[in-house]
Amino acid sequence: YALKVPYVLGQSGAAVTNTAIGTAELNMASVAYPALGANDSLRITTLWDTTGSTATNTKNLLIRLSTTGCTPLSACSAGTGALSLNENSTSLISHSIVTVIRNANATNAQVFQTISSATGLGGTTVAAGSAAVQTNAGGFINIDSITATSSADVIKLLGYTIELVPGVP
Repeated sequence: YALKVPYVLGQSGAAVTNTAIGTAELNMASVAYPALGANDSLRITTLWDTTGSTATNTKNLLIRLSTTGCTPLSACSAGTGALSLNENSTSLISHSIVTVIRNANATNAQVFQTISSATGLGGTTVAAGSAAVQTNAGGFINIDSITATSSADVIKLLGYTIELVPGVP
């Protein structure tokens, strides 16, 4: 990535469905990233559908920055959360979410917008989040979800794109 242009690390349009019941975090996709520089960032774009049986049953959409990869459709909550969006609805809700995790001029310090809005872009009343994951040896982006209490709760990860955006010193 000497040219300093963004490039795709992983992408899929194959839907992954979580219909598990309970509070365990289930991995939907795990994508490796290479060693990052002090000002590099990762841009994660996801497309989700969620449905539920009652408005009180929560479906959680999660993205984690980790040094450990997970096996898709297995229980896993490895890493520091950069996205945690809760859905409480009986209706179909579709989201396209962009999450950007930036190294903050060091390979062991990250900043990102803590998601409280549906898109992950634009203004929010929540302060920026931070992490202290060592990224100079590479790692993983884990895309996870949790269904709450009903067999009618469904989360589908319809697709994702993960890009490395090289920093400029």
